[in-house]
Amino acid sequence: MSNRDFEIKTYGSIDKVPEEEWESLDTEGDIFYGRGFLNLLEKNHTVCYLTIKHKGESIAKCSFYNMTVNLLELVPYNKRKVARILFKLLNKKTIQKIAILGLPLSLPINNVKIKKQDSICQGIIISEFNKFSIKTNSKINIIHSFGKNDAFKCPRKYNVLYLINFVLKFNSYSSYLSTIRGTYLRHIKHSFKKDILHWDTFKGTFNNEHYKLYLNVFKKADSKFEKISKPFFDGLIRLGNFNTILAKDKYNPLAFFSFFYSKNKSYMFKVGLDYKFNRTYDLYFNLLNMYIRKTVGKESNLGYTSDYVKMRLGGVPEQRRIFFKINNPFWNIFAHCFTPIKPKLSNKLPRAYKNEVKG
Repeated sequence: MSNRDFEIKTYGSIDKVPEEEWESLDTEGDIFYGRGFLNLLEKNHTVCYLTIKHKGESIAKCSFYNMTVNLLELVPYNKRKVARILFKLLNKKTIQKIAILGLPLSLPINNVKIKKQDSICQGIIISEFNKFSIKTNSKINIIHSFGKNDAFKCPRKYNVLYLINFVLKFNSYSSYLSTIRGTYLRHIKHSFKKDILHWDTFKGTFNNEHYKLYLNVFKKADSKFEKISKPFFDGLIRLGNFNTILAKDKYNPLAFFSFFYSKNKSYMFKVGLDYKFNRTYDLYFNLLNMYIRKTVGKESNLGYTSDYVKMRLGGVPEQRRIFFKINNPFWNIFAHCFTPIKPKLSNKLPRAYKNEVKG
């Protein structure tokens, strides 16, 4: 197989990609390949689309986009003081433009579709991605990755940023509760008693009051890597593929969570909280528990953060990866020194479970 056998095309807008060319590669109904979502992405970012054919057969498609980010967000939280001092000594700005291969980092799945997972196809994608990075004057390249079954292997000169995602797999909510240890089960039941709020499917416009709840959580996050804009939230809700559940007392919205389904799995997207009422209603714990109740029967992905709370609810840790490269060789080596080592994950169930096989 040689490069001459491949037909490579790039487009600046999804509307310019011929429908038969984009749709010819089966994506199993994945909403993130849909034109509605991609048009929404274009309103917030510069996006480029790549399609690859081999001897007339579509074998790969993906998208690149760019944004600005604080470099410190790529540094583990416990090493940022040292990194900040070095940035200051070297008179280096921390805000940089970056290029990303895949979906917005806030979405925990990849949108690189490769039918034939070979090194030549990956090499073409990386080459086109590098061209996009140079064209948009991006300082950092980032590639999404699933983990175990990802189509991508770590490219040369890229660093690996390890993340931990938490998942649950149960056939019913009753089978879930039946496997939880007594201490953890009592916490769940006690939190139910404190939860006197109304949890309903959100309908209408995502207004400033709702967006403020999201900003509360964003400001407290260890990694403020990508801030979702209010128009992006509005657009996602109008697409109809995202479910948003809102918690209200008599007067005001106090919390929400958004999730979506993809290939018989559910994914937590974003949450919002009014922290003044977090302890009163055990808001965050009940929010996650409500998500489990809504999505039980599928594989429920709880997301990357707040591992302590998610493990108390029985979340099983799974490793995920992001590959990144700073285009300045010196700074790329510098970043490599601050990337965390590969985390060791136990094969045992979290302590929240009894010594039974999960149902």
